[in-house]
Amino acid sequence: MTTPQDVLQIAIDQIGTKETPSGSNQTKYNDWYGMNHVPWAAIFVSYCFYHAGLPLEITTDKGFAYHPHAKKWFKEHGWWHTTPQIGDIVFFDWGNDRSPDSVGIVEKVNSDGSIVAIRGNVDNQVKRVNHQGSTIMGYGRPPYQTSKLDSEFDQVLLNF
Repeated sequence: MTTPQDVLQIAIDQIGTKETPSGSNQTKYNDWYGMNHVPWAAIFVSYCFYHAGLPLEITTDKGFAYHPHAKKWFKEHGWWHTTPQIGDIVFFDWGNDRSPDSVGIVEKVNSDGSIVAIRGNVDNQVKRVNHQGSTIMGYGRPPYQTSKLDSEFDQVLLNF
């Protein structure tokens, strides 16, 4: 039973982890995923969810490396939202072209509507970053199981 706090604890523990050498896109996350020297924001998010026990099997059993595939997957599952919650995956659109350019994990939702996200590949490392405004395109809400009852209900549905 994986909760948002489980995923966030893994992400928080990674803050400060850097690429080696700087600017190389070479990280332990890329090694784990099997794709070296590629942008790694999505791979970092996949790593956190996988190691928390909730792999987001979007393009591989480990997760995803390409942001548009993840956005499409969340939309297809009805898990796409415009209002953030802690533990959501935030999707960013830097170029305002309606295609996601980066992702992170929502750690906090502030009263002014801004968020704090833990993100990989920010200044060549994992960082806690504040965000607000039009660069946020939406949020993917993973299928957390927050109680034993949720897990038992899911089992009943699977056996139905």
